[in-house]
Amino acid sequence: MPYDGLRPETHQKLYVDCRCKKYREGFTDQKKAVYEEKLEASELFKDKKASYPASVGQPFQGAYLEISKNPKYKKLKDIVEEKIIIAEAVNKINRANGKCTARIFLLTKNHILLADQKSGHIKSAVPLGDVTKVSMSSQNDGFFAVHLREGSGAAGKGDFLFSSDHLIEMATKLYRTVLSQTNQKLHIEISDEYVLGSACF
Repeated sequence: MPYDGLRPETHQKLYVDCRCKKYREGFTDQKKAVYEEKLEASELFKDKKASYPASVGQPFQGAYLEISKNPKYKKLKDIVEEKIIIAEAVNKINRANGKCTARIFLLTKNHILLADQKSGHIKSAVPLGDVTKVSMSSQNDGFFAVHLREGSGAAGKGDFLFSSDHLIEMATKLYRTVLSQTNQKLHIEISDEYVLGSACF
């Protein structure tokens, strides 16, 4: 019997409760958001996308390009008044010939913005309400397509096909942002054959 008269199992419970309390106190809103995003990624991609396991131990950063600190992107920063959720360099793939063009992919609370990587000039602005689906293969690659609502102004040139080193994070953040802003679940399609406009990939 312990010197204080408590049973060993009581000591163990008090110890666990104390450790849990200390953990909860250090669990900030920021840490909570990180875990929620990782949980969402798991639900969307675990056992479905081959590149998912490699993403598990990688923290989601969002702003891979420091738009606010890089003088090269001053004009872009001045134009974008909304909070930037993702700032990432991607390759935009031309559907007609397969050629790649470097673009800055920005996700805000209300838009996807594509900007020229050299000049920072915005080339396309897509309201999140016009995004209907994100599709990708099950393979270990970074290709994904953003499908737009038919008849929307943003869909004039067709859907977008991109390549990114942070596909899992980008798709997860896009899913969560669309849900938050529109109360609609963005359809994530994972298939080894998907249609983009009139082309099949």
